[in-house]
Amino acid sequence: MITTRLDSGRVVLHNGDYSGGVIINCTPAEVETTDFGPEGAVSQVTIPFEDLKEIVACYIRSRATAAIENADTDDLLFARVTLRD
Repeated sequence: MITTRLDSGRVVLHNGDYSGGVIINCTPAEVETTDFGPEGAVSQVTIPFEDLKEIVACYIRSRATAAIENADTDDLLFARVTLRD
């Protein structure tokens, strides 16, 4: 797992290419237990949108870096590099 510390200080764990699950570390104080849900008590965590936005930006940055690193010389020089698989 790769550890990424967001600008907010929150720690996120992922496998590097974001193809699997992403673990967002939270403190016990951030977890709220409620009484609703089909199985009874449900735990909820509020993640600020800025943190979610930063996680998505890290993913896009990772894809862009990989595309550039794997690009053919002419494709890179003539801006024909895309983020598609």
